[in-house]
Parts: sequence; structure tokens; C-alpha cells
Amino acid sequence: MADDTASVNLLYVLKQRSEKVHMPRSTVLFRCGDKASGMFVVLSGKVSLDLGVDSALARTCGPGALVGLPSTLTRHDYSMTATVTEDAELGFWSPDALDSLLRNRPDLCQPLLAILGEKIAENHEVERALLIMDRHSISDNLADSTARLEQLLAETMKETDPVKYDELGSEIRRVLAQRERLKKQISPQ
Repeated sequence: MADDTASVNLLYVLKQRSEKVHMPRSTVLFRCGDKASGMFVVLSGKVSLDLGVDSALARTCGPGALVGLPSTLTRHDYSMTATVTEDAELGFWSPDALDSLLRNRPDLCQPLLAILGEKIAENHEVERALLIMDRHSISDNLADSTARLEQLLAETMKETDPVKYDELGSEIRRVLAQRERLKKQISPQ
């Protein structure tokens, strides 16, 4: 979060005027795909945000973090799952309560936009990591297909069975079609 007076003031107001809740470790605050019911301000403890794709991409949020902010503002479904990983004291803001606060305190909108900008930048980093992981997965699929072709070719060379030749031809056509699809997926658009 930006380290200016407005951001400190925003966090202070969000902490002081929120509905306080205590959540024990392992409590799921919300799941990816759930309708947004509100935002949590982490007052103490820790909360993990998980995309459900790779645990290496999960983020841990400590005191001062705003969990579920984008979905609460847009009223779209949550895009991550939030789980308490260390007993936590949280401040809860419903979408209506947050909207009301921002209408009554327009001076808090600018620091909130700065926080959203930081969250967008973090999400771009996660997207890049996912893209890299996806490319590795595609490479692994291509390697597996190539190994299968090599195996069929070796078997075919040992035998002169026409069925093996047909199987090899079908496998080659399938792998070539798969390679073309995968090339299109990883090519920059």
C-alpha cells in the first residue's frame, strides 16, 4: 500500500468502522466463484489467497491487507479462495457499507484506487506466472507425444505388420494436429 497520509487514514477508517469478527485457523472466508458478500480488513493473524491453480501462486496477507476488495467494489464473484491460516481478527465491510463510506468520504477514494492499482499489478504477475506454467505444460505434452511416436516407430521398424504402420500413421497425424493447436495457443496474439 502507498505510504502516504491518505492511505494511512483510509486504513485507519476501515479498521475503526468495520464490523469486527474473529475467525479461527482453517476458516474459509469465501471461495472462488462465490457471490461477493464483502471485504475483510486483516487486523491480526493471516489469510491465504489461493487461485486454486498452484499453491506456489497463493499469497499470504497479514495485518493491514484488504481481502476481497475488487469483488466487493464490482459486486462480481470472488476470483480466489480466502482461508484463515493463523487465527485472525478481521474487520468486515459489506458492499453496501463500503459504498456508503466512499460516498460520504470521497477523500478515501484516491488511496483506495492506489490499492486497487497495486492489486492489479500483483494479478498481472500471477497471470504471467500462469502463462509460463501453461507453456511448460504444453512442452511436456509435446515431449510425451514425441516419445510415443518414437516408441511406435521403433516397434514398427522391428515388425512389418501393416496394422502397426496404420497405427503409426494415425498417431503421427494426431500428434501433428495437436502440435498445430498448441502452437496457436502459445503464439503471441
